[in-house]
Amino acid sequence: GIEFLHSEAHNFLLCAIRRESPGLTAADIDEVYQETLMGVLIAARKPDFDPTSPMKFVMTVLKRRTID
Repeated sequence: GIEFLHSEAHNFLLCAIRRESPGLTAADIDEVYQETLMGVLIAARKPDFDPTSPMKFVMTVLKRRTID
């Protein structure tokens, strides 16, 4: 779940946030990271969640959070 995502993809996600929004501060990057994990957790608990492409889904959430 989220623990696995955090432990195994933490650095990858931080790099993706930096790539998507290069002007963010360290605090902003941390906030986007936390919001991404929360967004994934909330969506994964919904009955219509489709876990067939989990990293694609995580990246979609991440990209939406960098826009916000």
